[in-house]
Amino acid sequence: MGYSVAWVGLRLADPQPLFDAFGVSPAGTVPDFLGLPLVAARLPGGWTVVMANLAAGGDERLFDGSFLSRLSRLGTAVFHCAETSSQDSGVAQWENGDCRWSLVHDADAEDGPLQAAGDLPEPLQSIRVASDPFDVPTKLAAALTGFRHDDPDVEFLALAPAKAAGGLSPTSSCLTPADFEPAAYDLGGKETPWSHGEVPLLTMVRLVAREEEEFLIVRGSNAWFMQAAGIEGGDDLIMIEWQHLQGGRPRHFRLVRAPGPFAGPPPIAFAVDEAHVHLRSFAKLGVPAPGAFLLDVTDDVLGT
Repeated sequence: MGYSVAWVGLRLADPQPLFDAFGVSPAGTVPDFLGLPLVAARLPGGWTVVMANLAAGGDERLFDGSFLSRLSRLGTAVFHCAETSSQDSGVAQWENGDCRWSLVHDADAEDGPLQAAGDLPEPLQSIRVASDPFDVPTKLAAALTGFRHDDPDVEFLALAPAKAAGGLSPTSSCLTPADFEPAAYDLGGKETPWSHGEVPLLTMVRLVAREEEEFLIVRGSNAWFMQAAGIEGGDDLIMIEWQHLQGGRPRHFRLVRAPGPFAGPPPIAFAVDEAHVHLRSFAKLGVPAPGAFLLDVTDDVLGT
């Protein structure tokens, strides 16, 4: 069975700060992670893992270095990702805001499939001679934390969005309209019928992240739309907004993160891959994907 997952593990006496950082709460045990965007596992050695099932719209902040940096200030953080279809995998250890070392499997690399950065701990060097290089990052992550996502004995915890401070509603509460169909996309002021489809959605999102002057709006046939724009001064970070009709009147929302242990207002920055997940969900269903919260900015944007 194939999979596409990413996870981060921290050894914490109390895992609540880690759950708070993701804006989630445990919602009971489940036998596996299939169909669930975000799950957790508590391990005997004191590690707590939060894992994104990317095939089910899991939280792609795990690929955001600034997010991992903040998590590592809570405690030493081990990051791992693996995707069977592309044979991509990787592991990294973060401490006090910095990535100490990493090892990535890239089957297409000219100088070998395993690409290392930093000093890999000596006890882990022997694992690099495993017969399957793709599995080496997974074995390293398991050696450090005791966790493997494909271990049949792991008991997973389902994670549900927690109610954010200020009464923000999670995107998982959005109701999918029965009659939604994508109608057009507007990239940088040029609107094109959605059926035209010669530019992949991920390509458009990446363009928005690289070019501050660009923006992307995906419009539905029912006057709903979702828009994305790069954040000034951000490094491949995107702001996402969503507008729909409620009682015949438009409501405009900005997608935000739940306020967590890092203080300050709810952050509005999304990594490229996660912005793609939300826009892809909107193009398919007419609503954002789970994993974010809605800040109502109708009055500020529309003056109504």
